[in-house]
Amino acid sequence: MEKLSHSELMEQSLKETTFYMTSAIKIINDKLGESYAENHPELLGAFMQTTAISNLESILLNKLEDIEKVIGKAQ
Repeated sequence: MEKLSHSELMEQSLKETTFYMTSAIKIINDKLGESYAENHPELLGAFMQTTAISNLESILLNKLEDIEKVIGKAQ
């Protein structure tokens, strides 16, 4: 996998954050009513934070599995 430059990482982060926000707004409003997310920014923020943590957890688990495979091959 190719390493991204600092500006590419910033752009990727912005795209991911935008995706989390628009998805969170849609899901919250679908569940709780029109404009609910916009009127409850604390819920929107918590939703986005939970999603980001869950995504990071998946990425870290994937990387740890890669490391485990390399260690297994080296033994």
